[in-house]
Amino acid sequence: MELIDFVHWFQQHSILFMTAMFVAIVAIVYWPGRKSKVESNGLIPFREER
Repeated sequence: MELIDFVHWFQQHSILFMTAMFVAIVAIVYWPGRKSKVESNGLIPFREER
């Protein structure tokens, strides 16, 4: 398989990879037991610098 063949294949199947990445990110964020970690990370921009 040459590089150009891989590029054409990837262009046709990239939506599958992007969908899988999106589902993985959503699953990681909403996994039970991670709520406190996600909320504390979300408050980082509002913390005062010391």
